[in-house]
Amino acid sequence: MTSLLSGQTAVSPRSWRDTEQPDPLRFVLANFLQGKERAAEIGARLALEEKHSLADIYEALRLGVYCSDRIEEAPPALRYDDLDDRVTRLATRLCAASQGLREPQALILSTQRRGVSACLRHIFSAQEIPARIIELHQLAGMLAGGISFARRFPAVGYVVVDGARASGLDLFQHGALLSFLRLVNDRINLVILGDDASAFEDARRRGIVDVALAASLPAVMQVAGVSPQSPLTPREHAVLELISQGATNQQTAAGLGISLATVKTYLERAQVKLKSIDRASTVATALRRGWL
Repeated sequence: MTSLLSGQTAVSPRSWRDTEQPDPLRFVLANFLQGKERAAEIGARLALEEKHSLADIYEALRLGVYCSDRIEEAPPALRYDDLDDRVTRLATRLCAASQGLREPQALILSTQRRGVSACLRHIFSAQEIPARIIELHQLAGMLAGGISFARRFPAVGYVVVDGARASGLDLFQHGALLSFLRLVNDRINLVILGDDASAFEDARRRGIVDVALAASLPAVMQVAGVSPQSPLTPREHAVLELISQGATNQQTAAGLGISLATVKTYLERAQVKLKSIDRASTVATALRRGWL
């Protein structure tokens, strides 16, 4: 049986994790660059189990694939013309479920790289924020007919532009276009991702204003105000942990040495934080987001 990890002897994800291995993020990147997409996917899932955030996983790919000269060492089949498809496939497989036809609450505006946009969409969707990918100049064409952005995308509160290897002038022009499209306002959290942090100063000297600039995917989410960290307190986490293992409220109370009323209070608080509707969906949401 061929292994998805080694290409020789079959190794289960758990047995791989229990052996001495390099950092899981480096493992994901190394397998991706070698064209081992399934192994990269398994590594990413293991990294999530070890409490790495999606933003951290995709940032390792962004830096190692798009922002590093190491790509020149990859096989010819892994050159830039194929990278976007491969990164997009990985992000699609890692994404738990399709958002269907839900109204987008976030727009990912791409300029060159579909792969990074797919990663950003997954990061938002994991936070229960449905996102749509559109090319920046395509959006300009969509709004040219006189329909305002607010009318076409009434639920959108986040807009992220993947500026790729944008220069300071490029960043300034992106910001000017966003302003022209009237996306610079108090309702929308607007962020431009750029690979070259030194270009930010040039963009600011040219007069870019009211547009946040971020040099990494975790920084994008931080600036946008979408935290990948669990909002649960230790006690709320403990209650949900026991319930996820099949414990009743009464058993949870006995296990933690607290009253049944206190268990219900923690559940209600967790439900509000996770915007869930009942006990089961609260646990399911916490599990899906990797907080249990």
